[in-house]
Amino acid sequence: MSRRTCPACTRRYAGLIDPDCAVCSGLGVLGLGAAALHKDEPATVARAIEIYLEARSRDAASVLPLGESRRDVLAAATDELRVAGVIADTLALGTPARDRPDAPEGPARRISDSEGSRLAWLHGANPSVSDQANLDAAPTVYGIDDRPLARGLPVVSAGGSQSFLAKAADPADPLGDTRQTAYGRLRTERRADVVAAAVTRLTEQRARQARRTAVPAI
Repeated sequence: MSRRTCPACTRRYAGLIDPDCAVCSGLGVLGLGAAALHKDEPATVARAIEIYLEARSRDAASVLPLGESRRDVLAAATDELRVAGVIADTLALGTPARDRPDAPEGPARRISDSEGSRLAWLHGANPSVSDQANLDAAPTVYGIDDRPLARGLPVVSAGGSQSFLAKAADPADPLGDTRQTAYGRLRTERRADVVAAAVTRLTEQRARQARRTAVPAI
């Protein structure tokens, strides 16, 4: 079964998995649905998942009062993806996380970073401030006419990260054509948008059918 990391947990501080995550239910990963993979590449399906969840969350943010939990909306959107065959059943994916992660912000986050660096040093690494900056930097996405090192652009991993961890684990092809890579990414993005929009149409169609077949109250 093809899998992707949970798009919600991936974006939490330090990538900690929430045992109550509305998207992955504490598993940290999502299986890609066989129905979607029958038509599209794994990268397209995986990208469509986070595009759909982002769009649904944006819609909820525009109508729900500020501060009101949007977790139920996110859980419902995840179920919609599962019904549409874009996300697979979660039974075979592993054991959910148990410990609730903290979510430090501001000074608390700086303390966590500092303590994390100290722990890494105690185990033999030599951390620097640039390590944290590289890990936290937003991905660099090359355009069609961009090249590594041109106009100060960094050399990055295949996924666009400038961290040395990512470049070791997910290296970009040193002989690859960045123009072709950019075109390929654009094709994947366009197709992912199509998949996400199809889930929306399917969900709306099912809702209309349910309303038509509902038995009127007596």
